[in-house]
Amino acid sequence: MEVELRCVKEPDSNKVESESDSKTNKNVLVDEVTYYGWPIPNGFPPGFMVRIQGLAHRGGKRFEVNFALGSEYQSSNIAFHSSVRFGEGGDLVNNSYNVKKRWEEEERFHEVPITPGQNFEVLILCEATKFKIAIDGEHFCDFNHRIPFTNIKHLDIRGDATITLLSFEDNTPQKGPSIEYGYPLP
Repeated sequence: MEVELRCVKEPDSNKVESESDSKTNKNVLVDEVTYYGWPIPNGFPPGFMVRIQGLAHRGGKRFEVNFALGSEYQSSNIAFHSSVRFGEGGDLVNNSYNVKKRWEEEERFHEVPITPGQNFEVLILCEATKFKIAIDGEHFCDFNHRIPFTNIKHLDIRGDATITLLSFEDNTPQKGPSIEYGYPLP
């Protein structure tokens, strides 16, 4: 089932909340920020991959992908945070948010091949020791696991991008590639 997700920004806070409504298939822009949130009911073990296709907003500053251990982004540990930052020279910043409620040391990669106003595809593959990130069909970087991937339960995408396709794919060697479930978006 596809749902409409609304991003609501409180005027005196940086807190972002989501609302869902199953009556439409639209993604709503509020305060120029797009929010998407999906449960990952079976976890995200080695061999599983997320395929994200979308359009980076013209004039956008950043968008991020978060793999959270709980269902609420704001209060969860984040096993993997990947942020495309157009306003910082086109960098990709990877990090994790630990049980002590602190960001760990970020890993920064320059010249990310995603441009505002252009379509993109990001693949994130979970391996036993790391996440592998490919952008537009080319391997871009790796991120070693700092927090166990075994309890990942939620995928959160927010910022200056419109997501047009999201799929969770099982690429374990014994099964071969198959799409577990996906969300084609308008």
